Amino acid sequence: MSRKITRRKFMATTAAGAAVAAVKFPTPAIAQAAPFKLGLLTVKTGPLAQGGIQMEQGVITYLKEKNYTMAGRKVEFFSADTGGSPAGTKTKVQELVERDKVDVILGPLAAFELLAITDYIAQVKTNPPTFVMFSNKLSKLHFSFERFVENRIRQKFPFAGTPIIIRQRLRRGGTSRGGARKQ
Repeated sequence: MSRKITRRKFMATTAAGAAVAAVKFPTPAIAQAAPFKLGLLTVKTGPLAQGGIQMEQGVITYLKEKNYTMAGRKVEFFSADTGGSPAGTKTKVQELVERDKVDVILGPLAAFELLAITDYIAQVKTNPPTFVMFSNKLSKLHFSFERFVENRIRQKFPFAGTPIIIRQRLRRGGTSRGGARKQ
């Protein structure tokens, strides 16, 4: 015995089912990620101003095309005018990092500005992990062996995105250049 379903009955049943599902199963609240803070060090005044202004316009155009979002996160854009001087660059970096708490800094435009902030940017709280390999003789390790050792260390320990330093030291009783043993 077959039942005949009319289009009207099918639509009414589907609408009723959708209404029940919407009432019984509310959409979960999804936590929104914090905005991504992007800083730009550029020169807007002085002899390098034209290049710096174009740099800023390029970043703003890109962000507008992407509707100020990256990887689903809203982007907050901060621009800082270095004035083309090393002292001004260092001050602006400190403001972007400490006051504005930016996640990434683009720039600076000139190499002399970069040299002025290298000390500030390079400061770290901990040293990169350093491993020492002891061997019977000191000789330059082949790059493929160094890469093999580094990959094994990365498999064993969670150092993703962290530089690893591998040093070689002479084992007691070893030789310095493959010659006779030290006494």
